[in-house]
Amino acid sequence: MGLVASLARPAAISRASTLSAVETNAKRLELLTELVPQARAIALLVNPNAWNAEPTIRDAQEAGARRGCSS
Repeated sequence: MGLVASLARPAAISRASTLSAVETNAKRLELLTELVPQARAIALLVNPNAWNAEPTIRDAQEAGARRGCSS
């Protein structure tokens, strides 16, 4: 596709894009609650067949609990 010159030595930006949603859920929730503090409910859409569905849901629920949201 021409995104990187070589798979053996991809550019730094390519490696940075491999973060999964699990690793960023807490920060996304934090930013969302700061942007929309009056929000009463926040939905998380997850493919239940995805390899990271369970940790994604668990981490989002934990992050929500830390911010005072219920699941």
